[in-house]
Amino acid sequence: LEAGRLLESLGHHVEEAEVPWRDDTLLEAFTPLFAPLVMLQAAFGRMLTGREPTEEQMEPVSWALWQLVNTMSSLDTHLAGARMQLFARGLIGWMSQYDLVLAPSLAEPPLLLDEVDWRTDDAMGLFVRSAAFTPYTAVANVTGQPAISVPLAEHEGLPVGVQLFARPAAEGQLLAVGAQLEAARPWAQRRPELAAR
Repeated sequence: LEAGRLLESLGHHVEEAEVPWRDDTLLEAFTPLFAPLVMLQAAFGRMLTGREPTEEQMEPVSWALWQLVNTMSSLDTHLAGARMQLFARGLIGWMSQYDLVLAPSLAEPPLLLDEVDWRTDDAMGLFVRSAAFTPYTAVANVTGQPAISVPLAEHEGLPVGVQLFARPAAEGQLLAVGAQLEAARPWAQRRPELAAR
């Protein structure tokens, strides 16, 4: 709300809308696309060394994704790609009525350092948790549309940002509005307080 009011004060027309990106099945489709891309690095390492990756060499989430990729077929990846294309086309088509869409950068307040431990016995649970924490970033990754995250507020001393999405090839407009927001609420000199534990 605060970011919307700021945009209105800068002369923009702002309206609330129900963006069609809330789909609980998206992670199911995103994972078969994302996992092979990430694990391509491990496969490249295997190609160079001639050795199979091991659990001891990888972080738990990477190891879980490696194991997942080894159970997938190319058909799984292509079907996931088709689902993502349908989602992206639908969202971009819906966005044609707007210049920009404003969303939170994160779905939750920012976390303190080490609040989430990557050393876990529930690696896929952590993967799902990460996706739930940053759902809007994944949307921009899937659609390929330009997006920018801008820190505008604070929560308990930590920066809170908003994310702006533009229509395809509208980077200029996106950067112009981002620059307007930065001029109205400069953030370059703001630093959270340091605290030793």
